[in-house]
Amino acid sequence: MSGSLRRTHLLRGQTTMMSVVLLLSIMVKADQEKTSCLVPDDVHLLSLLIENGGVVLSPPGNEGDVEPRRSVQDIHIFNPTSLLGDTPSDLDCPVGEKSPQDGAVNEIATCPWRYVVDRDPHRYPVSVSHAVNRCGACLDQHGALIEGTRCEPVPYLTKVLRQRGCDQRGGIMQYDVEDLEQIVAFQCTIIPKRLNERI
Repeated sequence: MSGSLRRTHLLRGQTTMMSVVLLLSIMVKADQEKTSCLVPDDVHLLSLLIENGGVVLSPPGNEGDVEPRRSVQDIHIFNPTSLLGDTPSDLDCPVGEKSPQDGAVNEIATCPWRYVVDRDPHRYPVSVSHAVNRCGACLDQHGALIEGTRCEPVPYLTKVLRQRGCDQRGGIMQYDVEDLEQIVAFQCTIIPKRLNERI
C-alpha cells in the first residue's frame, strides 16, 4: 500500500472516530441538560397527567408485592413479548390446583395473571404495572385446562408524560404527552372452531 493511500485510510478512520466522539459528547450533553432541569413535584405532574386524559391503573397492594421486570431497564413502550423468554409454562400456570374461594382477582380468574413493573426514569409515572398471563389456555374451577380456549390480554389505553428537557440549565423540566397501552388483566376467549382446527 502506498504512503498516500495509507494516509487517506488513516484520515478517513480519524474522521469517523471524531464523528463518533462528537455524537457521543452531544448525547451526553443532552442527557446532562435533561438531568439538570428542576422536576416538578408529584402533585403538579399528576394534575398535568389528569388534565391530558391520563390515569395509570395500579394493581392492588404495594409495589413491593409486584415482581420486578427481569433484566429489562428503561423500556419506553411495554411489549409483553419483551419479557425475555417468559412463556405461560415459565410463569407457573396453576394446572391441577383447585381455584381458591377467595383471593385476589388475578389469582382466582379463569385466566390467572401476575404483575410486572415497567420502570422508566424519563416518564411520569416512573413505574407502570402490567399484567402478564400465567396460562396459555383458560382453567376450569378444578384447575384443568379448558380445550379450545386461550387467554387474551385486556388493554387499557391511557396517557403518560415523557420528559423532553428544559429550555435552559436549571429551568423547569418540560413534558410531552405520550400514549400508553397498559395490559391490566387477561380474559378467557373461546377459539373459533375453524381456527381451532388449524392450530
